[in-house]
Amino acid sequence: MLQKILSRQFFLKTIESIATLALLTAFIAEYAFGIQPCPLCLYERYVYAALIILGIIDSFWYHPALFYLVLVVILGGIGLSFYHVGVELHWWQAPSSCVGISGISAGNFEDFEAQFMQKPVVRCDQITWVIFDVSATIWNMLLFCAMGLYALIVKFKSC
Repeated sequence: MLQKILSRQFFLKTIESIATLALLTAFIAEYAFGIQPCPLCLYERYVYAALIILGIIDSFWYHPALFYLVLVVILGGIGLSFYHVGVELHWWQAPSSCVGISGISAGNFEDFEAQFMQKPVVRCDQITWVIFDVSATIWNMLLFCAMGLYALIVKFKSC
């Protein structure tokens, strides 16, 4: 059983499942509970989507390089989530897209006002969702770190 859990193909399916659950959780939080994501949260969703796509590719075509590609994506997710935690905890300054309104392109004041009224400002440096007294951003970082640890265990088991 342990041999199966530590196989690369099982690893890829597990990561795909975790990424799917993470994205489903994010979409339920957004659409069922009205918790709007900040720009960094949206970027982290792209990382999960990439992991899902790589897992689907693995279903049809397994290649040992997929493991390393997934590992690189997970490392990117760890870096992005750590950066997001740092912004949320005010360790460093948030990028400009996280502290103001992004995507506004208005030709006159009326257009700007209409877009401003439709698009809520979701700041990356403010905690918007807490689970068991811990920010969802920290939970996200811990999830990426757990996936990274799992990848390292699988990698060094198969050396």
